[in-house]
Amino acid sequence: MMRFVLALLNLFGFPGLGTYLAGYKRTGIIQACISLCCSLIAITSMAWVSPTVYAMYHDQEASQNRIADGDFSQLISLLAPVAIASVSLLVFACNWLWSSTTTKPLRHEPPPIPGRPQR
Repeated sequence: MMRFVLALLNLFGFPGLGTYLAGYKRTGIIQACISLCCSLIAITSMAWVSPTVYAMYHDQEASQNRIADGDFSQLISLLAPVAIASVSLLVFACNWLWSSTTTKPLRHEPPPIPGRPQR
């Protein structure tokens, strides 16, 4: 039961926390740091893009005219932060898969053998 709870914590909570609580402290700390850094990078990148997207949305006619005239500077300015956010989300996904495989309990007791009395 404990293994199931720790796996759920890793998958749906915060990757690395379930691994840390399962007793793999160093691995859990590394996974949690990767998760936190990737999340912050993705959020920062999207915040970097927001003013440009906001300006393009509120002045659509001017944006469409610039694009029709061959001026792609606004679109090109979006490439770097979107690429950075995409890479950080890919690293986060790999870390998430890694954390889903490292959740094991501290003690693994074998299942009882059928026909033997329990102690």
